[in-house]
Amino acid sequence: MRVRAPPRVPAARRLCAKWNGFRPHFKAVPAQVDGTMGRSASTHLPLNANEIAIYAVETRAVIHVLWGLLLIASISLVGVSITYVLLRINLRSAQKRERQLARHVATASADLRRLGERLASMEDLEGQVTSLKAQLHRAQATRATLQARTEEHEDHRATRQAA
Repeated sequence: MRVRAPPRVPAARRLCAKWNGFRPHFKAVPAQVDGTMGRSASTHLPLNANEIAIYAVETRAVIHVLWGLLLIASISLVGVSITYVLLRINLRSAQKRERQLARHVATASADLRRLGERLASMEDLEGQVTSLKAQLHRAQATRATLQARTEEHEDHRATRQAA
């Protein structure tokens, strides 16, 4: 035996059951000039199922729009936060690299200063070496002269003793 499906209930009637007892807290719209509204301005709106369905659909649409805006705002906030964190990391690594380069520059300038001092001392030594070489040449010349005189003197003495 085949089971029959329950009869299909219109959306307005389903929403009416969901919103049972719902009454908005606003005054009724005054009756139009032609009298089509037929409601009193002093009473609350008695909502029928169709009006409730319309309000529910409009409310659902507004809620979807608000959720969408909230989602977009949260995604934007996450993107900005990630960008900020990446910029901070990049800044820290750049500062670390800058400190490292500053240390290398300081080391290189200390080496350069030390090498400059050695070069200056070598130039002083070179001047001293040139001076010592000149003194050595003069001493060798003096020695050669003295040796020649000594030999002459010894020759002269030998000739005197022989005579």
